[in-house]
Amino acid sequence: MRSKSINWKKQTQLFMIGVSGLLMMVTHQNCGNPDLAQMQMNAVDGGSAVERGSPVSVINPVNTTTGLEFQHKAVQVQSQAHDLTLSGNCSLEQEDAILGWKIRELNSDGSDGSEFARGFARCNSGVFEVQLTPAQDLDCSKSYKLVARLASGSPGEVLVTRQCPSIAGQ
Repeated sequence: MRSKSINWKKQTQLFMIGVSGLLMMVTHQNCGNPDLAQMQMNAVDGGSAVERGSPVSVINPVNTTTGLEFQHKAVQVQSQAHDLTLSGNCSLEQEDAILGWKIRELNSDGSDGSEFARGFARCNSGVFEVQLTPAQDLDCSKSYKLVARLASGSPGEVLVTRQCPSIAGQ
């Protein structure tokens, strides 16, 4: 019987390569920002990762194809209301994105009429708010459609009417 000879030179080289690879994996395992996980948790809990200097917006730009959605499909504004704030939902991917909104009068057939107001809102912690002041400028005899849009994503829409006292109730 013949015994196998071990090629120690080859075995030593393979061992050194293995140890070097293991050492590289262990020392360079977390080469990202160590606080990134904490910043992402703060964003989910209502904070903003961008405010803390997170590079997320550079690496992962705002997703403009995600749709916006208002919390209600239709809103009635009381006649005494001076300010109107309508809230909607955006995604956390859209954090700090600025979206545009328009309010249009609706024609009697339900089609879009003339523009009543326009402005901008910011997505903050998954929510955006549209503020309309003064709400008393809304005509009681008309309906309005508020549309918020961010680039190519689907728009959020809400029907707005102003509830005024009837002449018989005065």
